[in-house]
Order: sequence, then structure tokens, then C-alpha cells
Amino acid sequence: MVEDFLNQGELSFWRQAVTEAIAQRGGKKMPCSEAKIGEDDGINNDNDHYVKVFD
Repeated sequence: MVEDFLNQGELSFWRQAVTEAIAQRGGKKMPCSEAKIGEDDGINNDNDHYVKVFD
């Protein structure tokens, strides 16, 4: 962990940018994919694990 890596203004901007980006994805796992968060993407053998860890 790096103490004071971002000041309060930078951290606020980062949070807002990430929140907006997530909202724009509309639940899609990746921008160029139709797979939705929590759905089987057909790639991972153990989808339940990946959904809990990465989605």
C-alpha cells in the first residue's frame, strides 16, 4: 500500500470516473462482449468461482 498515493480531490475524481464507467457498461463483463456480469461466459471451466471473484 502506498500512503497518500492520491490526494482527496484525485481520489474523488477516480471514484466518480470508475462509477461512471461501470454504469456505462450496462452489466457487460467486457466492453466488446454481450456476456453479462453473473452469467456464464462459456470461457471459464468453473464459472461459479470466477463470478464470485471477478464479477
